[in-house]
Amino acid sequence: MSKVLKRLSVLLLTLMVVVGLMGCQPTPEKGDEISVTVELYDGTLLYEGTFEIALNSSAEALLVEYFEPTFETYSFGKMLTALSYQTHTLTPEGQEYISFYVNGESSMVGVSDYLVQADDVLAFKLESWS
Repeated sequence: MSKVLKRLSVLLLTLMVVVGLMGCQPTPEKGDEISVTVELYDGTLLYEGTFEIALNSSAEALLVEYFEPTFETYSFGKMLTALSYQTHTLTPEGQEYISFYVNGESSMVGVSDYLVQADDVLAFKLESWS
């Protein structure tokens, strides 16, 4: 009876390993590029475009590579104070700031800490403090 239990155990273990491996997704190679859409809003949509960036890059890296961002550093981190792309510019005035949205939701982290994912839509909007 112990031979049967050993064979059954080996069979079950093998089956668990095979099923586990089927569920694994390949790990992307370093340097793989993904597409990310960026939108700029100043009350209305000013610009929308798609950009290629290395996987696991921050949103800040994307901005630095393709846009002309201006940041100010505070004790809590960096704040995006201006953003330009070609002829489109977001420059807050008075009670305005540039907000950062990911896939339609206000981001819980700043551009320095957000790692872009394939097919993300990153939106930068001029909004009012008041």
